[in-house]
Amino acid sequence: TVAALKALSTAQLAALTTDQLPALTTVQVAALTTDQVASLTTGDLNSLTTAQMRALTSAQAAALTTAQVANLTTDDVAALTTAAVKALSTDQVVALTTAQVAALSSAQVAALTSTQAAVMQTADLAAIETADIKSLTVVDALSKQPLPVSIPREQAADGDYLVMKLQLPSKAPAD
Repeated sequence: TVAALKALSTAQLAALTTDQLPALTTVQVAALTTDQVASLTTGDLNSLTTAQMRALTSAQAAALTTAQVANLTTDDVAALTTAAVKALSTDQVVALTTAQVAALSSAQVAALTSTQAAVMQTADLAAIETADIKSLTVVDALSKQPLPVSIPREQAADGDYLVMKLQLPSKAPAD
């Protein structure tokens, strides 16, 4: 039962094999405590099905270690909900590989916070499809209206940085 699973210590959960973990229901996976999720090995996480990965809550995603995040398969990353992606810490986002970033869907890219996007490496941003980059939204702090954004694909003279251009609604100062 869910209650029995939640009552397992991290040591008891660790005793489950990679053959047993895929047998958990999505409801059982979603019921795991954050400590239990953080105690899973990378092999344990990789044994979970796509549906089980999709069942991870935002709190569970936030509890993943950077090593766990770095070792997720691209299918596992693609299976995360937008809420789970949004819950990732900046350290977890930095831990994502370029292949993992490229596997993000348009909805997942759109769910990234400005803080998360700011810590991504140039190679990671370059791996995101142009259509997905366009899904990023920049909102004027005063008007609460979205601003048009363009990110040229060619590398700027600034070296390893992409230059984001915002089209402001007027020449008046903006936040």
